[in-house]
Amino acid sequence: MARGVRAGKLPTLVPVPLVHDEAVCIRHWDWSETSQTISLFTREHGVIRCVAKGAKREKSNFSGGVELLTRAELVVSIKSTGALSILTSWDLIETFSHARRSLGSFHAGMAILDVCQHSLHEADPHPELYDAVIAAIRKLGSGEGSGSNGANGANGGNGGSVGDASSNRASVLAVLWAALYHTGHAPELLIDIHTSNPLTKAEVYHFMPALGGIAAPSSNTGHNAGAMIWKVRASTIHLLQRLAPDGTYQLESQADEDVGVNHEHDEETQLETKRTAKRALALLFTYFQWVFSIEAAAIKSFIEIDQKS
Repeated sequence: MARGVRAGKLPTLVPVPLVHDEAVCIRHWDWSETSQTISLFTREHGVIRCVAKGAKREKSNFSGGVELLTRAELVVSIKSTGALSILTSWDLIETFSHARRSLGSFHAGMAILDVCQHSLHEADPHPELYDAVIAAIRKLGSGEGSGSNGANGANGGNGGSVGDASSNRASVLAVLWAALYHTGHAPELLIDIHTSNPLTKAEVYHFMPALGGIAAPSSNTGHNAGAMIWKVRASTIHLLQRLAPDGTYQLESQADEDVGVNHEHDEETQLETKRTAKRALALLFTYFQWVFSIEAAAIKSFIEIDQKS
């Protein structure tokens, strides 16, 4: 008889509760010929890493397998010991078909999943961020938020129309901002970090990642010698200042304000708005990598494609 076990007594088994939630799949790997290990961003329980045994069997409770960039209702047995949880059911709700209609939209979708993967911890729920992620994925490849640019059907340089490129860019930008905001890392863009006063007007601002904010060059004299400083155009800061906590923003509809012109929209204005949006996306991505000390390959790949569009 094993030591520590009294005769006639069996160890008490604590039942593992089953959790019902909804989630989007952000990572998956083959575990065996019929099973998968997966990483899910759930609305109410945060990121859960689990095993889906028999998920690839035709007759299973997993809608034929768990795929990236899909949303479903699930039932999962969550382990509290650090072991992988057990997914028992995956009832598919949404496949986000717009996100799969062009290579550019698909890359944008992978970038959004990369943001979730690198910014979130297990069992740390962020329902508002989850909602922002779902809303952003739904806009991929839709041409929404593209204004007059999206209607011409011209190729956007990444396997879709100009409108698709604009909506893809807006979606990735939205999720980057929402992730930074809801994890407590959003930079301060309205107050000068040196003077604690509202920003004074300038053509270029100093973005200091270590301080999590920006300053006008005139207020930066004698401060933080040797600190990392990124010089950012005022139009880029003005665009980012208008982002809501969920990252929503109609990038093309505010073109005149964003680039500091007051005349009717024309081709040059639209082109400058596009450039401003690309700069804003690149800035947030660079800051995101700095904050989380990671190399986000999927986001980088999308931005490289977007810069060519």
